[in-house]
Formats: sequence, structure tokens, C-alpha cells
Amino acid sequence: GEFPINKVFKDDIEFHIYDSDENCMPQIDVLSKARGINFILHPFVVDEKEGMSEFRLNHCPCTSSLLSPKKFKGQQYSTSPLFGDYIYQHAFRPVRTLKVQAVTLDKLAHREGLTVDFLSIDAQGGELRIIKGANDQLIENTVGILCEVEMHHLYKNQPLFGDIHENLRKRGFNFFRTTPSEARVNFFRAGIGFRGDGMLMCADALFLRDPDRLESDSKHPCEALLKLAFISLSFGYVEYSLDCLNRVFENNSYKRFKNLKEFRYFEL
Repeated sequence: GEFPINKVFKDDIEFHIYDSDENCMPQIDVLSKARGINFILHPFVVDEKEGMSEFRLNHCPCTSSLLSPKKFKGQQYSTSPLFGDYIYQHAFRPVRTLKVQAVTLDKLAHREGLTVDFLSIDAQGGELRIIKGANDQLIENTVGILCEVEMHHLYKNQPLFGDIHENLRKRGFNFFRTTPSEARVNFFRAGIGFRGDGMLMCADALFLRDPDRLESDSKHPCEALLKLAFISLSFGYVEYSLDCLNRVFENNSYKRFKNLKEFRYFEL
């Protein structure tokens, strides 16, 4: 999933893009420049712990993962306007396994002096591992997460939507919605003319931090609330954004912001 770009603020946002395959960097560079965003590329495998990890390359590169693919039996498939029938048994066929150096977001952020304000994850089953490796950032800085989630297993021992939702709920994140970019699966492949809709397989799920938890957990709650207000507004959640701004305006510990004339527009 992608963070919605507002042309008014795009020069004030810096994107940090991580990919395990250095060969993908030129393509990512071209696509990111086409979006007109400020970005920095990191050729790292992001995981729960630092050290050597196994990265599994599959027949379809888009399915490559830190996790081993499950063994698909039968005719599970999705239909894509780009690929036609996407047969899982073929797409997830293992090709080779690489030994790669992994980093955690917490240690990477500490070394490079970064704050992870918004986290967008598409890691083919490795999403919860990345979340666990960003524990400090999620407590102190991260106010929004857009995370690919699966409803059915594609990989061995893969956490599903319920597992990720429960983990983030305990961390003070509210689940808002899935984005329109959903994939559906059928477990029986019928002929053309005998096909209907399929079951939801995966989607991008949006989580936003609870303002109460921000005020209690963050070392800099005022700045965090302002970031949450901006991110909430970017996704169309106006009242959630106004709640954050109102907390900043009304709390006596945030007096330095009361002189900003912009806040007069948000008095409730």
C-alpha cells in the first residue's frame, strides 16, 4: 500500500524504501522519481532480529519471502487483469534460498537517526516479524501502519490478519479499514462462463494509533498528535484528525502551540 500524496505537502515528507533484492533498486528508483517524492533507498532485509536470515526466492518473484511457502494442492488461483489466471501452485514454487544480512527497524532508526512516523509493510508473510523488530519505534514514534494482511495461509507458520490485528491492538493501534487493493482466491478453477467472485485472500489494512495511548506512551506526545492528525487527514479521517488537534490546543502542557494562528480554525 502507498501513503496518499498531497502535492501541497509532498516536499515535507521523506520516504525510506527497503527491499531485500539490490537488483530491484534501479526499478524502484525510476518508479519513485515518477511519483515525485523525496525518498531514500535501503537494500536491506528487515526482520525481527539482526543477523543472518534465510530469504526464499520463488518462481514468481513477488511471492519471495522470509517464510517458506506452503505446499499448494489442487487448483487455487486468482484472476489478474495483468496475468490472467494466477496459479498458486506454480507461482509459489521454490527456486532457491539465500543467506542475507537482516536488520531491525529499531536498530536501523537508531543508527541513522530516523523516526518511523508511518510504516507501510508488504513483506509476503513477514509483516509481524518486522513489527516486532520495530517495538521502540511503535511505542515512541509510529502513529500509522498500512500493512498487507492475509486471510488464508500462503506460507508455513504465517501470521494471519487476526494475529496482526491482535498484536497492534495491544500496542494501541485502532484498525480502520482495508484498502480497495484486495486479492481474491478460488479453490476450484471452473471454466470460462462458470466463474463468480472469490474469497478474500489478502488486502492492505490501515491502523492508526489511539490518541489516548499516544498521550500516555510517547516521549513527545504533542508532536506525535500533530503527525497523527496529518496522517489521519491524509486518509480522509477528518474527525480523528480534529480530535488530535483539539487535544494539542486544549492541553496546558502544549502552550507553545496555542500561538499558532492555524489552530484557530480547529477550535471545537
